[in-house]
Amino acid sequence: MERTIFCLLLASFLPTVQPHYLWYSIILKGIVTPPFEYVRNVSYTALPETGSRSIVDPVFLRDPVHDYACNRGAFANAENTSIATLDAGEEFGIQAATGARARLDPIAPYHEGPVAVYLSRAPTGNVREYDGLGEWFKIGELGLDMSVPLNQKQHWLARDNEHIRFTVPETTPPGEYLLRMEQIYPWPDRNDTQIFVNCAQVEIVGQGGGTPAPLVHLEDFLDLHNPALSGWCTPDS
Repeated sequence: MERTIFCLLLASFLPTVQPHYLWYSIILKGIVTPPFEYVRNVSYTALPETGSRSIVDPVFLRDPVHDYACNRGAFANAENTSIATLDAGEEFGIQAATGARARLDPIAPYHEGPVAVYLSRAPTGNVREYDGLGEWFKIGELGLDMSVPLNQKQHWLARDNEHIRFTVPETTPPGEYLLRMEQIYPWPDRNDTQIFVNCAQVEIVGQGGGTPAPLVHLEDFLDLHNPALSGWCTPDS
């Protein structure tokens, strides 16, 4: 039933052409950190149809899994990215930006779709050595405003939200992690569904004691055959 409602709600949104954005900073103790200080930078990648791609363009389900893990070419920038320290139980924020590499301006997300954050622990203990193709667990999500009746225009909680905040679970095991920031903007054709994603490098400190679950591989969910990733679903979904 929940999946049916979700599909119907997505069907009510007609995508429009708008400028794109990325997640270029995390907010620590109320301070917006410098662009790409803790977030892995991304690279330009040529598109077959145009031969070019902007730094703020999304990734698509047809792209390689490396791209929708942390965005295009992000792993190549891991060594030059700092590692932020986050206390278990600490609140943090994520900041979007639009523009060009020479000038990125902060912006509130304006696309429809859920915004979620995930953690994935570096298998070797060194997050700079990690490509993000391991197991992830979700620690927070902003979805639909469920207080809005289904017969009224729906509102995504992250849209036009300048203060997107999440909290690290208090029992998160200590260690170095990738912090994955993601918004999925669904389109009727899953080939065109847009994924706005970037990864920060963080070290979680605290007593731990928890067992994160469920653990997922990104390719198990971000799949062209997943009907939940399109603007409408099949009748039997």
